[in-house]
Amino acid sequence: MPRRGPRYEYWSSGANAWVPGNPAAATPVIPGPVGEMSAQYNTYLNQYLTLYTNRSNDVVMRTAPAPQGPWGPEQMLVSSFQVPGGVYGPFLHPWSTGRELYYNLSLWSAYNVMLMHTVLP
Repeated sequence: MPRRGPRYEYWSSGANAWVPGNPAAATPVIPGPVGEMSAQYNTYLNQYLTLYTNRSNDVVMRTAPAPQGPWGPEQMLVSSFQVPGGVYGPFLHPWSTGRELYYNLSLWSAYNVMLMHTVLP
């Protein structure tokens, strides 16, 4: 019986296509560094949305019409100065819909997780 596993596809800007089963074909779609990225389609924005921590350790959001981009500029959600001790892992909750964004945000200092809520404009 053939082994079944994930069938990953990788965006290749050179081919301008999704390439199955070849990680070497992958092209970055958001320049790094980024930490603990989370992405999903947002029905309110009619765009893909991603959250991550940037090089300043701020939680930022970006949007794009397709998963491969082009991605808009970073929009600050949580400044690292707002939460002493540092934050990481802004993972979107799968039930986030419309204008209501829910995401988990982990704390370095307390080594704990908060549920965050943001209402999109």
